[in-house]
Amino acid sequence: MTKSLNENKDNRMIQFHFKHLLADKEFKEKRTIPIREVAEKTGISGVTLSNIANSKGDYNTSTDIIEKLCLYFECTPNNLMTIVPEEEKRKRKSKDKTKRETS
Repeated sequence: MTKSLNENKDNRMIQFHFKHLLADKEFKEKRTIPIREVAEKTGISGVTLSNIANSKGDYNTSTDIIEKLCLYFECTPNNLMTIVPEEEKRKRKSKDKTKRETS
């Protein structure tokens, strides 16, 4: 029997590409864009944007937020975020742990 999507929820994480999209927009516009400006133009709180920008795959947001960010960056949800399977999630956690231990 296959597992339902809800049963697999703990086996995946969402990787947001907010920082990358913001850097691309800054490069194209040849200027720095503060999170405060993104917040003002999208109607998304600075705290929420900061949570998305600094997420390690554990932040959940609404489709309204995803839509606003896609409109702001003129992109699709696939450009904004990626679903990372459990195997990749474990590799990343192991890599992060090793990095902390050697620092």
